Amino acid sequence: MTRDELDGEGPDRYLTADGMLTADGDDAGRWLDTERARGADWDTLADTLEVHPRVARHLHTLWCAARDRAADEAQHALF
Repeated sequence: MTRDELDGEGPDRYLTADGMLTADGDDAGRWLDTERARGADWDTLADTLEVHPRVARHLHTLWCAARDRAADEAQHALF
């Protein structure tokens, strides 16, 4: 499958060239976090996102790091 055939699907839809989350990546990370809390397995989640399970786990890790960073910044702003 060529890049044109993907038409915005797959990992490029969720990550920028420098490895940051796109808006779709942020939404996917939030969704992954919710579904993992409900007990969904990585293979099923990856199939839904049409990515490899390792990519799904990486998206989740990036989203969690961004969430934690935002929480830390908000906490620092209070003091």
